This record gives sequence, C-alpha cells and structure tokens, in this order.
Amino acid sequence: IRNEKGKICAAVIGLLRHFKIPSGRIYKIGVLPEFARRGVGTALIKEIEKWFKKSGMKKTCAEVRESNAPSRRMFEKNGYIETGTLYYFYAGGENAAKYWKDL
Repeated sequence: IRNEKGKICAAVIGLLRHFKIPSGRIYKIGVLPEFARRGVGTALIKEIEKWFKKSGMKKTCAEVRESNAPSRRMFEKNGYIETGTLYYFYAGGENAAKYWKDL
C-alpha cells in the first residue's frame, strides 16, 4: 500500500500451500508506525484472503510473536483462531502463536 505521495507504507507477503487441505499462509505483514492502528493491516489481510480464495485455498494461517499483542488482536478481530504455540520459533527463542481461519 502506498500513501498519497507514493511512499510504501505497508506490505503483505503470502504463500500458497497445495497440501492435503490447500491453505494460504500469511508470512509477513508490515505497516510503518505512522500508519498503524488505521485499519491498514486489516485491509491487507482482507486483500490477501481474496487472493487465497481465488487460488483455491480453503484455509489461511499465520504465526505471530507471543509478545506482539497488537498483531494478535488484529488477527483475532479478523476471525483467526489461536490453535497452538510454536516453541522457539523466532531467533532468540521467542515463541509464536499459531492462528488458523477457514476461508
């Protein structure tokens, strides 16, 4: 997403996973601090979910640092369910919360 001056202010990276249950993985969402808490992250989630659906995915998932309360709330507000913990997932040993959503 670009602002009115053309500066990139947010981005999302997703992967299509053609497994037994086709699922899209939200790999990364990044929003510049000055654009945070304005619905930009939610807009990115909605757009990538559209792409996942068009690509035949049945579910979507994401991993979020346990310490990242704002991102965890954002996913939960968008219908994602926390399904478990991925221990030592990030460099430095921080755990990740695993989220899933049916599309």
